[in-house]
Amino acid sequence: MNEEKNILILGIGNEVLGDESLALRLTVDLQQSDSINGADYQQLYLGGLSILECIEGYKTLIVLDTTHTQEEKPGHVFGMSVNNFKETLHLSSTHDVPFLTALEVGTKLGFRIPGNIFVIAVEIEPDLTLGTSLSSNIENQYDTILSNVHKLIQQYVSISKSRTFK
Repeated sequence: MNEEKNILILGIGNEVLGDESLALRLTVDLQQSDSINGADYQQLYLGGLSILECIEGYKTLIVLDTTHTQEEKPGHVFGMSVNNFKETLHLSSTHDVPFLTALEVGTKLGFRIPGNIFVIAVEIEPDLTLGTSLSSNIENQYDTILSNVHKLIQQYVSISKSRTFK
C-alpha cells in the first residue's frame, strides 16, 4: 500500500496500571470530540519495533504517553519532537527497543516513517498496583490535561501543515 495518510494520534500506555492508561483515555476522548480534522486515532499497548507498523505511511505522528521525570508535578503536560526527545514510560520501556532506535531501524528497513513526529507526555506518579482507574489527583485534573493536550496537538498540526505544504 503506497497510500500516504495525513495525521496519526497514537495513545500508548498500559490499560491496567492506573495513570499509565491516561494516554489511552485521552486518545479515545480526542477521537470522540473529532476536533482534529483528518486525523486517525490508534491505541497501542507496546512500544519498540511494534510501533513501526502503526505509524507507516503517515505524514505526521503525534504520540501521547505518560512520564515520570520527578521534575514536574503530576498532571503537567509537555511536548517534544524527536530532536529534543526525553524518555517516556512506554516509548522508552526497558522491555523493548527505545523509540528513537525503532525509528532508525524502521528507516533502514524501508518503512515510510512520518516526516513530522511529536510526543506529548503527561507527568504521573507511577503506581504498580493493578487497576483501571486513574488516581484521584490525575482524575481531578483530567479536563485541564485534555485541554492542554488538545492545544499542543493543534500547534503540532499547524506546524506540520506549514512544513508539508511549503
